[in-house]
Amino acid sequence: MIRNRVEDFNAQKQSPRVGQEALFLEQIHISLQKPFPERCEDVRRMINELSIKDLHVFYPHLLASIFSVIPNKGWALHTPHSRSLEGFRRFLGPHGPVWSLVEKLDRDSFLRYEFPITCLPVS
Repeated sequence: MIRNRVEDFNAQKQSPRVGQEALFLEQIHISLQKPFPERCEDVRRMINELSIKDLHVFYPHLLASIFSVIPNKGWALHTPHSRSLEGFRRFLGPHGPVWSLVEKLDRDSFLRYEFPITCLPVS
């Protein structure tokens, strides 16, 4: 079933309640599987519109998606590809949406995350 991007994002925007966590995680998964430009736009919107609580849930999934070392998963940052690296640089750079997310989450001193360095690309 093909859904409209707006419908996908509007479903993501809703704060997950008891019983809706699985739906919220599924919507995150759907957004992170879209083609790169759409994926980046969805991530930007989520960062701007989701609550800190929802962003706290979203953040580890975003990092796992970007830096996955599983073949054919993740954003393939460690392999040559035909996409412009400029788009990745802007997305992950100090003025990009991912850094904006880090800054938002860093304001809450009670939020903690672990990310294994083995998942980072080698070069």
